[in-house]
Amino acid sequence: MPTIRGHLDTYSQLGNSDASSRHVKTTKSASHRQINNVSDVTMVRLKVSSKVGKTVDKICDKGNQLDDVYKTSGEAVFRAGVARQHYSDEDQADHKIYAGNCGEMADFTESILSAVNTDRQERGLNRIPVVFADWPGDHHFMMLGDPRAEPASSVVTVDGWVMRPSAHTLNNSAFQGSTVSSSTAILPSSYLGNSTAKRSMDSIEEEMFGHRLRSGDRREVYYDMAKTKIRNHEFKLWDHQYADNNASVVQYYQSPRTPAINFDFLPRAEKDRKSDIHQAARNSGLQRAVQGVPGMRDLAGMFAQIVLDR
Repeated sequence: MPTIRGHLDTYSQLGNSDASSRHVKTTKSASHRQINNVSDVTMVRLKVSSKVGKTVDKICDKGNQLDDVYKTSGEAVFRAGVARQHYSDEDQADHKIYAGNCGEMADFTESILSAVNTDRQERGLNRIPVVFADWPGDHHFMMLGDPRAEPASSVVTVDGWVMRPSAHTLNNSAFQGSTVSSSTAILPSSYLGNSTAKRSMDSIEEEMFGHRLRSGDRREVYYDMAKTKIRNHEFKLWDHQYADNNASVVQYYQSPRTPAINFDFLPRAEKDRKSDIHQAARNSGLQRAVQGVPGMRDLAGMFAQIVLDR
């Protein structure tokens, strides 16, 4: 039976390893960079945050983020609706929908962090304190370290919901002032031991409705209706690329044992791919939904109604 540590190889590969200590250009319109001196303990947290955030971003669709809705032609919205309404208490790796809004991304992040801590215990290392953060602006994410007991410069945010996940200390985060509670995740995510392949839409539809909807263009009808609702401001999309508090500054972190790292770093091909999707999404009619009325509609229910009506 493979150990959790063995499964973490996949997580490390998906998570872009430890970012890069090279000086690299960023996609931000940054005017200067800032060097943050942190402890070695905080640097470990930053590296873990970078890996986990990029892992969640790579395998999950965000149902209320402009870029993912555009990239999947609306499928991200339906997947998120199914995950929220039918699998709210289950690990993403078990139902394999791999979608949601910030709350679902935070839950999946929490279960992966539980696996990270299990791995650390197997190696005789201390567990990293994990807390759940609830920001007043209706956003959920995770933190490494507890701001109730540590300075913000030692606490690290973990947020796979934004489109370009990075790693930042809380004092450099856009989501300061959050209410926090200790993590209750005990069991590691089964993602670390299973294939990360998403379930097909055919499989999801058969479970939800008893048959596939590919015939008769029913799926296309749903997507068209969903996109119309988005364009008509019937629910809101977000366009959050980064989670730090200053777009004009590129943050670097260094510790006594580690040279300066910019955790915004992405390989050039990945950075170009994200930039192309973002530009196309902003040029589409979906961009109008970024200023729309907040609130997710019952899109899975709307999908079911289409089936009943046809």
